[in-house]
Amino acid sequence: IPLPGGGYPFTNIFNKTTNELIEANASAARVYVRAALGQAVDYSRFLKHERRSLLLPIKPAPDLVDLLHEYAVGVIWPAGQVFDRSGLPIAE
Repeated sequence: IPLPGGGYPFTNIFNKTTNELIEANASAARVYVRAALGQAVDYSRFLKHERRSLLLPIKPAPDLVDLLHEYAVGVIWPAGQVFDRSGLPIAE
């Protein structure tokens, strides 16, 4: 993602099929979720997208899911052999 003033921050995943910006993080602890939220919001200013989500190793606490949804950021986490997600459906 090129920045107006130069430099290239990046998101972890961008799904071109769904236009989804996904920020991956190694922990669902509050400090990590808050940092990832800031990154997703920042990156989304420079990249056209339909949806923003965090990919976490487990589903975060309900209050953190609520926090993310307040900023229109969904949550994805592994659920066995598949992934589950919380809220914010992809626009069709």
